[in-house]
Order: sequence, then structure tokens, then C-alpha cells
Amino acid sequence: PKRRGTTLLVSHFYNEALLLPYWIAHHAPMFSSAILIDYNSTDGSAELVRQLAPRTWKVVPSWDGEFDAVNLDRQVKQWEMTRPDDWRIALTTTEFLVMPGFHEQLAALDPGPSGHRVLHFHSLIAVGDDTIPLKPPSAEPLVCQRGVFVEPQRGLLLGGRSGGGLLGPF
Repeated sequence: PKRRGTTLLVSHFYNEALLLPYWIAHHAPMFSSAILIDYNSTDGSAELVRQLAPRTWKVVPSWDGEFDAVNLDRQVKQWEMTRPDDWRIALTTTEFLVMPGFHEQLAALDPGPSGHRVLHFHSLIAVGDDTIPLKPPSAEPLVCQRGVFVEPQRGLLLGGRSGGGLLGPF
């Protein structure tokens, strides 16, 4: 089977002007292209993507006028299938992929007998004090500005850079 080399990010958004600059800055180095499904945002989100994202990232209108989870899943899957030879991932604009050595890990994977390759990884949920104003993405990444992380798989609350270490189960 053909080795995959390019990475496709598929996402959707509606009025995410606050998070999009952080999300784009974080993910742009990781993904060679992106399809971002716009649910008729009215806060300038689509224009932010056009200004801040690489040229290989495209904003497309949603096929639905109103958000519907089942139809959205179909849209995401259809967009993913337009690039069968790419590594593909679907994230929301509230999800930040944090994986040191991401490209190296993808390159090291060999296809199984079926030609499929899958990379599994744990997730963390970043939380923080929303009364503290965010610094611009150019000053500090969002994942560094939120100091507490929750690992749902093991039920752990982890300290961030300010707390350090394991805080305990939740």
C-alpha cells in the first residue's frame, strides 16, 4: 500500500472568533491541509481563517442551515473521503492535538495487512480560570495559558506548569 505523507484536518465551527487564532496557530504546523466547515458564522470566524490559516486550509459552507450532529458527522466523513491517501483527523475548535513528534510517529507507522494505519492517543481536557484574560496567540499558546489538565481515561487531574505534577483523581 501507498505510504501516507500528508495530513488533513477536518473541523467545523460556528462563531469561534475567540478560539480560532489559537487553534490555527497551534495546528497549522501539524497539518498540510484542512477543511473547515462553517455553520454560517456571524462573528467573522470565516474571515479569521482566511487571514490566519495557511493557503491550503479551506473554509467551506455547511450543507445544513442548522447544526445537526448526525448530518455533521456525514459531512466530515465525506470530506475525509476526498483524501483517501492522507492521514486524517477530525477535531472541533475546542480540541487541541498535543503530540510531540506527531509527524515522526505517523511516518514510523507501517500499514497492516489491510493497508490501514491507525494512531491511538490519549486525550486531555485543559481547563483554566476564564476570568484571567487570554494573551494573544503570538505571545503564548493557549495550551500553555491553561494550567490544569484532566485525563478522562484514567480519571486524573494533572497540574499544569504552575501546579506541576499529579494533583489526584477526580
